[in-house]
Amino acid sequence: MELRLKDTVLALAEKNAVTFDSEFEVWYTFLAGSTAEENRCIRRRVQKGITTCSFARRFTQPNGEVAITERVITVKEFNALHSQRDSSLTSFSRVRRCFFHADLYFELDEHKDFMMLQAEVPPEMEARTAEFPMPDWCAPFVLREITGEPQYSLYNTAIKEQKASAPCTV
Repeated sequence: MELRLKDTVLALAEKNAVTFDSEFEVWYTFLAGSTAEENRCIRRRVQKGITTCSFARRFTQPNGEVAITERVITVKEFNALHSQRDSSLTSFSRVRRCFFHADLYFELDEHKDFMMLQAEVPPEMEARTAEFPMPDWCAPFVLREITGEPQYSLYNTAIKEQKASAPCTV
C-alpha cells in the first residue's frame, strides 16, 4: 500500500519523537532503452557513510504481472553501467526513513516534490484497508492512496525532475 502525504509530516514526526529504525539516501539513474513499462536502473544507497550499489530491472511477465528484480553490484560495475545512462532522464534521489508500527514495516520516502508512505501489508490485510493500522502521528497527513498510480513510479519521477541533479557516481 502506498499513500501520498503532506510535506509537513516530518515536522510532526520529530515533534512526536518518532524513532526511525534506519534512514538513508538512494540515488536512481535509469539506463538507455528504459521505458515506463520496462526499465533498467542503477541505484546508489548511502547509509551512515557506507555506499552500496545495485542494479534493478522492472518488466512485465508473460502472465501480465509486473516484476522487479534487483541485485547488488560492485562499484566497478556501477560505474560501467553509469556510462549507459539515459541522458534524457535526470538522476534523482530520495531519503527513506523506515520504522515499525503495529507489527508492520513502514517506509517514509521524501522526494523533491512529495512525501510517500509505503507499508508492507500482509496478503490477508490487503482487502481490508479500512482496518489498516496507520500511525497516529501520520494519519492527519494522508492525502490519498496512490498504490499503482503511474505518476508516482520511479521512472516517471525521473521524467518529472526539471533541474539537473548532482552527478551520480561513486
